[in-house]
Amino acid sequence: MNLNFFDYDLTKRNGSADLLKGLAVIFMIQVHIMQLFAEESLFNSLTGAFSLFLGGPPAAPVFMTVMGYFLAVSKKDLESSLMRGLYLFLGGILLNIGLNFSLLIKIYNNEFFLDPFQYIFGVDILILAGLSIIILSLLRKIISLHFLIPLLLSFLIAWLTAFSLEFTEPHSHFLRYLIPMIGGNWSWSFFPLLPWLAYPMLGWSFYLMQQEFGYRFKADKQITILVIIAWALYMYITFDFALIVSSNLPVYYHHEIEFFVWTLLFLSGYLFIVSKINSISLVAKPLVYLKWIGKNVTPVYVFQWLIIGNISTFIYKTQSLLFSFLWFFAILLVVTLLVIIWNKIPKNYRPL
Repeated sequence: MNLNFFDYDLTKRNGSADLLKGLAVIFMIQVHIMQLFAEESLFNSLTGAFSLFLGGPPAAPVFMTVMGYFLAVSKKDLESSLMRGLYLFLGGILLNIGLNFSLLIKIYNNEFFLDPFQYIFGVDILILAGLSIIILSLLRKIISLHFLIPLLLSFLIAWLTAFSLEFTEPHSHFLRYLIPMIGGNWSWSFFPLLPWLAYPMLGWSFYLMQQEFGYRFKADKQITILVIIAWALYMYITFDFALIVSSNLPVYYHHEIEFFVWTLLFLSGYLFIVSKINSISLVAKPLVYLKWIGKNVTPVYVFQWLIIGNISTFIYKTQSLLFSFLWFFAILLVVTLLVIIWNKIPKNYRPL
């Protein structure tokens, strides 16, 4: 296969970042299928737990951390950044309507007696991304930051999450769907700012750390190997804890500082390993495809949710392991073709 088939320029892109985003969205696709398509016995099995783990620490935290890093890199002015954040926020609400469209029709026709606003204003990752960009853009404008400030803020945000879980349901209908975007323990609040704003803060801190120290603290090969071994041993010892949290979705979506610290340590090794894989196998065809997916992460994410969300209305939690695998590959193929077609449209005529 021609490496340029997916229109990915190896010389102009940050391959490690695109690979991280590509892996993250692939993990998200498989976990969405596990959550919505897989039968209960599969969802509650060890296979289901491992699927949820892959859709956990290597997915949303990675995506949000990388986003925070590149937001710090960005030279866009405040107005452009705020508009980008607002665009993603509103796009997240439109995506909620789109992915739940078949379900909303059934609710409207009284086939299901559910609260439609919980699906329209569900706090998914695009809403989180939009709010995070707005907050970080304002902070960057009003504060001259040392890398320790966003780092400490990330820990503070994770610590405050425990207090947000005590939020009670407001009487105001408006606040009932606004407050879950900030924190709390509501079932439709998947990625509230508490704790998820902590991850773009980490990415921002890492960029500022690079700016301050550069690469002066590069360790020699032997020390690097010892650190990787220590990291791998720690991951092995603590994996049960991470698996329990990430496979309990309400706990994962509203995780507290203990899991945040674990994820921070996980990311420190995971990002390093993925970066090394990218540098060693720069033009490997599967990696080029994953990096192309990462480059097009927003349309990939939108298309996969539109497909999975609407299909799930009709086959919700009915699929075996085999059919879940088949659905994964079929949806990934369709999404790939849709993104190829999407990229053929002139940029002025496509919103994503």
